[in-house]
Amino acid sequence: MDENTRRYYLQTMGIQCWELAGKEKSEVIPAGLAPARPSETEPLQESRVTADASNTVAASWRQLQASVQQCELCSLHEARQQMTVATGTGGSKTPLLMVVLLAPDEHGALLTESANALFEKMLAAINLPMNKVYISSLLKCPVPDNHTISVSEIDSCRQYLKQQIQLLQPKQLVVLGETAARCLLQKNMPLDDIRANVNSLQQNIEGVSLLVSYSPEELLLQAENKRKAWTDLQQLQQLLAVQPSIKS
Repeated sequence: MDENTRRYYLQTMGIQCWELAGKEKSEVIPAGLAPARPSETEPLQESRVTADASNTVAASWRQLQASVQQCELCSLHEARQQMTVATGTGGSKTPLLMVVLLAPDEHGALLTESANALFEKMLAAINLPMNKVYISSLLKCPVPDNHTISVSEIDSCRQYLKQQIQLLQPKQLVVLGETAARCLLQKNMPLDDIRANVNSLQQNIEGVSLLVSYSPEELLLQAENKRKAWTDLQQLQQLLAVQPSIKS
């Protein structure tokens, strides 16, 4: 991405660009976005093993989808009309990034149209295409208005999120939004405090490095937090770039 295009995305996010005098411009771009090709000399037996493993994973995804669809572990299912396991990556199950929001809305959408547009610009600003991002949620059913999320509801859905992480094996995990972060991490504190605690210590979930930041919905309501969100995006870009063997 050229510098003018990068600056355009930052400006549309509402972030003012600054430059340090005498400092060279540099970009950290996630490497290896092109699909890896198996060697032409790869043994047929190894290819069959790989195919069998893919079929097993596909079966596991079908089982997970069915389990969530039929889930009645908590009271949220009673008002459920539509649920969502995840969206994004164009069907790919090998994302660079897995994003966790709180819950879908009553129509099954994880992001509103305006929030999704902002999120695409945020990712474009760090050269990360949407088809490398898997978007899911902690809770798989919509949360009714004025409903207080219980610990039992969180625990009921946490098992499904862990299964998704285990199946996906993403390079990086990002939790967006104060309520999502507080519920998943069981931290009763403001989002900025959670960010400072989690992002500086590079905590992980299921062995996958974790970052916490603002959701696009929050940024639309509180534009003053966009600069802090940009700091998180820069940290995310660096983490994706330094991790080994990033491939599709």
